[in-house]
Amino acid sequence: MKLVVAVLGGDRRQEWVGRRFADLGAQVRVTGLNLEKPDSLTVAVSGAAEALAGAGLIMAPVQGIDALGDICTMPGAGRVHIGPRELRELAPDAVCFAGAVAPPTRALLAEHGVDLVEYREMDDFAILNSIPSAEGAIQLAMERLPITLHGSRSLVLGYGRTARTLARMLRGLGAHVAVAARRPADLARVEADAHEAISFAGLDARLNRMEVVFNTVPAVVLDAGRLGLLTPGTVVIDLASAPGGVDHAAAAGLGVTAVLAPGLPGKVAPRSAGQYIADLAVRYLKASGSPWAEYLADRGGGRQ
Repeated sequence: MKLVVAVLGGDRRQEWVGRRFADLGAQVRVTGLNLEKPDSLTVAVSGAAEALAGAGLIMAPVQGIDALGDICTMPGAGRVHIGPRELRELAPDAVCFAGAVAPPTRALLAEHGVDLVEYREMDDFAILNSIPSAEGAIQLAMERLPITLHGSRSLVLGYGRTARTLARMLRGLGAHVAVAARRPADLARVEADAHEAISFAGLDARLNRMEVVFNTVPAVVLDAGRLGLLTPGTVVIDLASAPGGVDHAAAAGLGVTAVLAPGLPGKVAPRSAGQYIADLAVRYLKASGSPWAEYLADRGGGRQ
């Protein structure tokens, strides 16, 4: 018997999720993607119903599943939808991994006895996912700056998991790193990590000294007023989920180079990011005692 894994929609990361499970001995069905490297163990099918027939594991993308049961797909790949008809085709004890799931669809999965794991905010995923996010942000900045990051005055807004990884990488490149945060505990952590700590209350007075700004705060913290305080030529990289933490219309009017760049892992390092997701699912299946774990070859994690 083989574990059937249904890989549904998303971006290029999902192809590597499928390839990782195929490498572990699962039968993989993919829909909602345009496969770059199809092989005999990663089969493209038409729609969720065919993908879910007999499946023990659903791998939905980081973007998740909406209230209607729809899953984002790659351009031209067609609609992928999960509803009662599709879920009835699952194998018993099925597990669904998704970045996040809207409450109505969450209730539908529970009604059909599907164990749901929403991984987007899980620490082990978010910390590993911060690596390609930070590398991609640095790449975008390097492509737009007329100076090296080494010796630059770099500002990071927020100090969550991605921001912390990014600040460490910037410091490793020789940048002078300042971090703005609101919570006293975060400011203390910034100092403990040997970066310059700035409270948001004192941010306005420091903006004109910065040469590159990386935002990770999912709220508009760089409005027109703050953007107007930046020195001409400053580059802003906005990593927050759309619509981002920067007033991009104001930035365009002020001539500020501001780049909205959510979802970087799927663009700059889909193989690594996809394998992080697949390996997270494998660890969960084994730790939870899922009967599907025994059908996966014990070949470890990491890059293949």
